[in-house]
Amino acid sequence: MLFDRICRENGVVHRLTQPASPTTTGKVERFHRSLREELLNHSGVFAEVAAALAAVDAWVAEYNTARPHQSLDMASPAQRFRPVEDPVEMPLRLPVGLREAVNERVSADVAAMAMPLVAQPWDGGPVEFDRVVAPSGNMEVRGKQFWLGPARSGVLVTFWADTDVIHLLIGGSRVKSVRSHLSVTDLEILARDGGRRAGPSPLPPPTPG
Repeated sequence: MLFDRICRENGVVHRLTQPASPTTTGKVERFHRSLREELLNHSGVFAEVAAALAAVDAWVAEYNTARPHQSLDMASPAQRFRPVEDPVEMPLRLPVGLREAVNERVSADVAAMAMPLVAQPWDGGPVEFDRVVAPSGNMEVRGKQFWLGPARSGVLVTFWADTDVIHLLIGGSRVKSVRSHLSVTDLEILARDGGRRAGPSPLPPPTPG
């Protein structure tokens, strides 16, 4: 068959599912079940697409790096598999009469999206950064866990942090404040890794007297 030959020439293994043995489909359905039970059943309705994508990204990261898998003897995929350092790229083979499509026109919007983001220089003050609550209810910042519970899984949390205190905010409202474990170096790293200069403290200033 032409399809089999194209797959074979491009290094793609074409596996057929036998009747009454939907192994490939079953694996996909099992993954969807895990996604539903561990994230979607507890996350509620997402306010926007960006929040949904961030929640799924956080769940996938935990699924691949921290979650034990029964099929791997309770190890995580990250403990068993490693990416190939120098993958061999096979040349694309097409049937006679077809040629590879080349997009010669790139819109200004796409070109702008490809531009690297320039981090704001840190001025030594407090830093704000975002985290998404994992299905376990935990978030990690520079070696410390912050617990908000599985009920808030998928929720975007803004951290306001300096070397004295860390505030956690959801939708602009403060939900928790703890003593900071962060050093000046930690704040500099957080600012460099996507953080931003923080605004005023979420707590009102103390009343004089």
